[in-house]
Amino acid sequence: MGLDEETLRRKKEKEQREREREQQANRILELEDIMLEDKKDEVHHDKNYFSADLIERSFMDDDVTLFVSDLTGFTSTTRKWGITHMGSIIIRMRQLCLPIFDNRGALHISTEADNFIVIFKDTVQAVIAAIEMQSVLNAYAESLPINKKHFRVKLNGIGLHCGKGVLIDKQDKMHGDVFNHAYHIGEDLCEDGNVLVSNEVKSRLE
Repeated sequence: MGLDEETLRRKKEKEQREREREQQANRILELEDIMLEDKKDEVHHDKNYFSADLIERSFMDDDVTLFVSDLTGFTSTTRKWGITHMGSIIIRMRQLCLPIFDNRGALHISTEADNFIVIFKDTVQAVIAAIEMQSVLNAYAESLPINKKHFRVKLNGIGLHCGKGVLIDKQDKMHGDVFNHAYHIGEDLCEDGNVLVSNEVKSRLE
């Protein structure tokens, strides 16, 4: 094979690899969009904002517990290893944790980038689910060999709050003070993989 043919072959192989990477990235393109958003500036409207045809599901009169988890290192991991790598970590987290929520009687399971947002009927079961998620992710991280440690799921924390008045719109976004409080705990207050609960949740555990 001549030099020109070898160069052409390498060029074609490189182009093929680039197309494959692009296809993989497109499957999780939503993650790239989320990286450009500041989730802390997101506005969650109250129930008066909605007409009935915008509401997918209502827990206005139901006493529920909101569970909000958050990972750490989204941006740094993506910059170092790429969006496809980060997407694979999120997918693995969902594979590990979705059975926990089902087993603990979750009423509704939603995702937002690297977050889980879950509604439970029972406060105790919600707390148990949080502890189990924490334990499962720690065990998974410990099971990885040294050369695969960058695949670990780095939990920033889980926040829980309970009460009435949660709405879910047709875009699967949650609204209401109970949700906002749980989101604030899970997204803004948690760190080091801890589980934090509101005073209302704490009182139900005593």
